[in-house]
Amino acid sequence: KTNKSKGKFFYKKAQKICLEYTNPQGNLIVMNGVKFKIQTNGKATVVKMNSNPMMRQMGDMLTACMTGNLNLFGNQSVSEYFENQSHYTVVITPTNRRVKSYLKQIVLRFDKGDMTLSSMRMNENDTDYTLYEFSDKRLNANVDDDKFKI
Repeated sequence: KTNKSKGKFFYKKAQKICLEYTNPQGNLIVMNGVKFKIQTNGKATVVKMNSNPMMRQMGDMLTACMTGNLNLFGNQSVSEYFENQSHYTVVITPTNRRVKSYLKQIVLRFDKGDMTLSSMRMNENDTDYTLYEFSDKRLNANVDDDKFKI
């Protein structure tokens, strides 16, 4: 079964990420420094990433994916690199046992034209995955800090 969602993605240095869903409306994922918030069906859960090593590592991984700074993965993963005519592809496989139980692999596709992230596929296991496709990108746009309130 395929579930599709739509929304807007915002990123602001450093470690400020917001995924604001328009479908289903009201759902939200926000990362701001050490805090991580997930809002689903009107119910919000906030976690402090510095008190949960796995959440901190997931936050670092998400930041690495968005910024292209793969050094944030440290020695906690193995990376493979591929390219075709239009994209660079990076396949990241976590080596940490706990992270691997939630996330088998991340596949990043970067547009060769502007080096921005075109898609991010997070493979939970051999059959289940979440695919983020980025379009209508606006670079260096002013993003209000209110987007990242937790």
